Amino acid sequence: MRKITVPLSIRAVEARIKRKFKKENAFFIKPRVGSRAYQEVGAYFIVDSRNVVQAVWSDIQKAAVETEILRPWEHIE
Repeated sequence: MRKITVPLSIRAVEARIKRKFKKENAFFIKPRVGSRAYQEVGAYFIVDSRNVVQAVWSDIQKAAVETEILRPWEHIE
């Protein structure tokens, strides 16, 4: 039997991660490609209220899995 999954947009996943970390007084940041932050830190990262980097990801899929945002019946398009 084929497993049925629901597609999620990248924008929806980013919004879920932002909402989750906003409750913990942290910020999910996606810097512009080519910016200094993108080159030094990465594509996605979490910064706490003291501007200390807490987590770094190069891929939104990894970020969604590690933060437990993506549910078993969902996939990112």
